[in-house]
Amino acid sequence: MGKITVMRILVTNDDGIDADGLAVLCKVMKGFGQVCVVAPDNEQSAVGHSITLAQPLRVREVRRDGELFGYAVNGTPADCVKLALYKLAGHLFGEGAGPTAFDLLVSGLNRGANLGINIFYSGTVAAALEGAIAGVPSVAISVEGYERVDFKQAGEVAAHVLGNLLDSRSQTPWHFLNINIPSAPKNRIRGVRIAKQNTSGFRESFEERRDPRGENIYWMSGGIKPLREAPDDDTRLLADKYVTVTPLCYDMTNYRLKEVLEKTDISLEVKEGRQ
Repeated sequence: MGKITVMRILVTNDDGIDADGLAVLCKVMKGFGQVCVVAPDNEQSAVGHSITLAQPLRVREVRRDGELFGYAVNGTPADCVKLALYKLAGHLFGEGAGPTAFDLLVSGLNRGANLGINIFYSGTVAAALEGAIAGVPSVAISVEGYERVDFKQAGEVAAHVLGNLLDSRSQTPWHFLNINIPSAPKNRIRGVRIAKQNTSGFRESFEERRDPRGENIYWMSGGIKPLREAPDDDTRLLADKYVTVTPLCYDMTNYRLKEVLEKTDISLEVKEGRQ
């Protein structure tokens, strides 16, 4: 584990407050400092960065073995983070406390890898993104696979990797990281690699069916297109049994295209000959 001890850590996920991965992550993060859990009250996988506007958010305490485990919110992962940073922090740490009350946000341990284009749909990654936007160093952590996931081992790997990453912040400041852990036994995990996001898309298709009332319904049934992979892509490295660490950012500006468009004649004036 790293040399740096984080004093206050916000922990969340998209699998819901009762998820096994969240319980393991909380235990791991207590080795770094004080943990505050704010998570959805039910599974919110693939909700992306959606937020709740048309209905109120409700918060309830969740207790386990007679002790406070955390707070369940009837909203999305992004809702949970916003509420924790801008409202619950004041209740927990004193009036006026805000995002800066937290030293770190960790989202996970998610069941199933979040790689490539999937990160745009992931509630796990969106929660970390929300923290990063607020200025809190944030990490999303996912584990490859959906069945028989060894969260205990994943937690041990996560603790080691996070410790080293936290140590590195004094020399290399980072604010938003996406980590994926292979489902292989620990002795088959080959190490840690800094990866870039693969950009291969999906093969979109829907099965058309009818409900009991005879109405048409559509069930998403597509899959991932054959991957175009570089050696340092997150998809390739995870398949090769490396823990992947991908630095992300929320500035989606295409700066190369911006430079080109700035040299283009674009105005509000209608040019001659244009219909």
